[in-house]
Parts: sequence; structure tokens; C-alpha cells
Amino acid sequence: MAVHIRAQCRFPQSTALAADVVTINPCFRNNVALPGWDADGLAQDLADGLDDWQFTTGDPIEVRLYDIQGTPPVYPMAIAHANAGAAAGGISQPAETAVCLSFYADHPEPRRRGRLYIPFFKVAGKDGLDYKVNAGYQSIVAELVPLFAGLGGADIDWIVWSERDHAAHKVTNWWVDDAWDTVRSRGRKATGRLTGTTGG
Repeated sequence: MAVHIRAQCRFPQSTALAADVVTINPCFRNNVALPGWDADGLAQDLADGLDDWQFTTGDPIEVRLYDIQGTPPVYPMAIAHANAGAAAGGISQPAETAVCLSFYADHPEPRRRGRLYIPFFKVAGKDGLDYKVNAGYQSIVAELVPLFAGLGGADIDWIVWSERDHAAHKVTNWWVDDAWDTVRSRGRKATGRLTGTTGG
């Protein structure tokens, strides 16, 4: 029986605090989920692949795999690390700035399409932001496609998971456009404020 997997890929930035962890959550299907399949190996392969991909080598990464259809409470079936114990690098740009990797299965109807908002600090370190997502940044995000599509070999598919249909669809197409995206939940809380009165 196939197992449908949500991978929580965790990227600490600036501090080790939970509030400073940015995540992306690609989904996968194990088509031949025999007893004892190597969930740990799959998680480690993904962590290592993301480590090879990220701009700042040596930044810590954690990958947790969850059974999408597991009975609550659902605990991780595997946890893997790259650069465990390393300090998260500081960033100079807003953590909420992202480049969107869009994808779909066969045709882009709502239940067959998905998006991953890739944090810009993983794409280009501390570089400044251009007016648009330039071709170089788009190409770096596109490098995630063969990582996700090839993960685990023939038995593992990169999928779009439809919560409404409780169905998985293998990703067939993708794109990265040149517009920045903002994931407001990744923004830091204000720690100070400038106030005043109008004097009127």
C-alpha cells in the first residue's frame, strides 16, 4: 500500500529559536511501502540534497517526514539533519521574502497544483533584492525540481496532495516566475517602535 509523505524541511536563520525557523513542505508518495522501508534514508537524502543546494553551505537543515494519512496524533516517521549543531547564519533581508516554485500534475486545476515558497535567503544568501526575480535566481530555485523528482528512485514520486480529495497526483510540470512573493507568517515580530503626535 502506498504511503503519502509530507516532508517538513526546516531552515533556521539568524538564531536557533523556533520563531526563526522557515519551512517548506514538499509531498511524496512511496509506491512500494513494504514493511521496513527506509524512511530514515529518504529523510537523510532530502536533507543532504537541500544542503548541497542551499547558497550558504554549512547552515543547519532538519527534515521531518510525516504520514499525511496517519491517525492523529501524527508523529514524525523519520528525522534527519544536515550540519547538525551548526549555528544558523544571520540574514540581512526580510525572512518573509520568497521565490515561488509552482507545479502541477497533468493540468493546472486547483486540486492538482501546488506551490513551495522558497525563502530567498536560501537562494542567494545576503545578496540584495532586485526589482524582479532575475533569471539566475529562478534557475537556482529550478534546481530543486530534479532533487524532488529524483528523490528515492523509481519507488518515490513527488506529488501534489489534495486534502479535499484525499488523493495524490504525481507532479508533471513546474515553473518559477519573476515576481517576488511574501509569506507574512515568516516575518519577525516588531521589537521596537517610533511614535509621535501630530502636534495639532
